[in-house]
Amino acid sequence: MKTKPIMLFSCVFFAAAFCLFVTLYQSHVRARAVIQIYDHANVIASSLWTFEKPSPTAYLTLAAKANGYQRIVVTDDKGRIFLDITGPVPTKTDELFLSMNLIPVYQLESVVRFEGRNIGAISAAWPCRTVYLYTYILFCIFLLLTGIWLFLKLLESNRRLESRVQMRTAELEKENRERKRAEAALRKYERIVSTSHDLMAMINRDYVYEAVNESMLKAHNKQREEIVGRRMREVMDEIVFLETIKPRVDQALSGQIVHYQEPFDFAGLGRRIMDVTYFPMFDETTRKVEGVVLNARDITETRKLEEQLIQSQKIESIGTLAGGVAHEINNPINGIMNYAQLILDRMEDGSAGREYAQEILHETGRVAKIVRNLLTFARHEKQSHSPARICDIVAAVLSLVQTVIRHDRIILELDIPQDLPKIKCRSQQMQQVLMNLMTNARDALNERYPEYSPEKRLRIVSGLIFKQDRKYIRTTVEDFGSGIPVEIEDRIFDPFFTTKSKETGTGLGLSISYGIVRDHRGELILESGQGRSTRFHIDLPVDNGWKLTGTQGA
Repeated sequence: MKTKPIMLFSCVFFAAAFCLFVTLYQSHVRARAVIQIYDHANVIASSLWTFEKPSPTAYLTLAAKANGYQRIVVTDDKGRIFLDITGPVPTKTDELFLSMNLIPVYQLESVVRFEGRNIGAISAAWPCRTVYLYTYILFCIFLLLTGIWLFLKLLESNRRLESRVQMRTAELEKENRERKRAEAALRKYERIVSTSHDLMAMINRDYVYEAVNESMLKAHNKQREEIVGRRMREVMDEIVFLETIKPRVDQALSGQIVHYQEPFDFAGLGRRIMDVTYFPMFDETTRKVEGVVLNARDITETRKLEEQLIQSQKIESIGTLAGGVAHEINNPINGIMNYAQLILDRMEDGSAGREYAQEILHETGRVAKIVRNLLTFARHEKQSHSPARICDIVAAVLSLVQTVIRHDRIILELDIPQDLPKIKCRSQQMQQVLMNLMTNARDALNERYPEYSPEKRLRIVSGLIFKQDRKYIRTTVEDFGSGIPVEIEDRIFDPFFTTKSKETGTGLGLSISYGIVRDHRGELILESGQGRSTRFHIDLPVDNGWKLTGTQGA
């Protein structure tokens, strides 16, 4: 449908209709005006016969005002003017249209008759103001033509739009098919990344996270919108970012692959050792580095296993050395003790030599005790084992140390259920482990609280736990002393390492305890920190695989 032909036809049609309307309507209006002047003649006929002026004057004045006559003149049969009435003053618009000849002035005349006789005539100058109506009609026609033009334009635009929509729909369908194939491939890659336990992220040159996987969100304990779109310094500690992260990211942004291992503190994981790699991300066209891809793997457990292996090897090697040294020292020490006892027996009470002999006996006794511990540490004696209750083992240890604990005014808290499963163990060795841990706890409490304090507490708790789908009995020895500084936690199980004075500590207690627990296929775990309570967890499997047949080792 063409817009121009329709508009041309519409203009011709409305122009013809308007001209016809003007012609007919103008004739109709003039005819009615003639009839109206004839009516005026009939009204004033009697007044003209009697030459009474007031009544027709008032009537014709109202008629001139109502019909817009310029002038009304009434004459008698002799042609003399009976009444001459001037109409209302024309408006400025009327004057403008009159000057432009847009308002025609018709001379309306009629004979005045009374009782069948012509007694005079009436004439009126009437400006026909139909131009106002014609102007309004022309305005309406203009609006109508404008509406038709807009409607046609709308139809034409709609057809063009439909055509474009059809073309674009075909293009979109093709693009949609291609996008679905790409999305299917992308979802596979996303599934690989999202299910990975490694922490993965994409970082741009402004150090802003552009994308992260689920493991990254869990590590920082944040929602995706709290990380994506934010700078790295806003997500992590700023000091860590500036000192550890930023230099390595800058190195990767220069085009190098950066790899390092570092411990980090995460809000969702705690302190973890991470194996971190930064891969530079190159633009496909310019080949310039536009960002960095982060891949961080948690190697905490691997590192712990490595450290445990190193610790085990260290203990075994030192145990071999200690055994040899202990055997070499044991005989001379026994000789010194025997000679000291002989000297003591021959000395009189109160003599200086007797006091020296007693001191020799005391010190050699201390050395002999160290030697026995070294031999125990070295030999891992294959004592008999049998099912035992942890509550009985704890009770046996308390029978030896409870008096000392009470003397030191230490509050002892026990939570040892009687119904825990029995464990396969060497009871004497487990008593030795508990004795070492309780003695260390007592020393830590006395160091922090020389006198009585409500916080001077020693707590022993046992319970059933599950680790790797196996049942374990966990016995925890907890004291509320000064805690163990973080910097020495990794050395706490080393042989001969001690924080005590040389008169009170040998540095073998925790090493021997660690070896005993490991020999029982269990774990000895430390939880502590400077200024916090210290917990030692003894995790022993309910069934460690030992066969209860006579005297047999693990």
